[in-house]
Amino acid sequence: MTAAAVPALAPVPGAPLRGLRAAELGAWVASAGAPAYRAEQLFRWLHGQVVDSLDQMVNVARERVVVDPGFGFAKTPEQNFRLLDELATVVALGYPVAVGPSRKRFLGAATGRPVEDRDRATAVACALAWERGARLFRVHDAALAREALRVAAATTNAR
Repeated sequence: MTAAAVPALAPVPGAPLRGLRAAELGAWVASAGAPAYRAEQLFRWLHGQVVDSLDQMVNVARERVVVDPGFGFAKTPEQNFRLLDELATVVALGYPVAVGPSRKRFLGAATGRPVEDRDRATAVACALAWERGARLFRVHDAALAREALRVAAATTNAR
């Protein structure tokens, strides 16, 4: 996948990616030459403990960076919900933000649903992330997430 192919995959206007598997997204990011950073690194920043800006943490051209705050990785459900709630802080860095809340344990903690029945909660999490500025989404059920993102986009674009 090339960077030129990305806009054609938009689920809603302004969202660059749709329907890519994690491995495909990783391959696309790697092909763009962007390094991957662990969720813990960004999470520490989010709480004001490590770096002044993401620019100091990465040694690549700004346009080659996509930030993934890492929902689920080494976080409690409470930390994941806090991250979702404060996602606009990450977006404010000025980099595209990718989120992958799909079927994660924190969604099960909130809904009581087993992993195979968390697609609706995933769609809600994606809509909330869209509202806070995320524009890249990794999900299992792309059609359901796309529908939720269209509603979210309609409400945020109406303002």
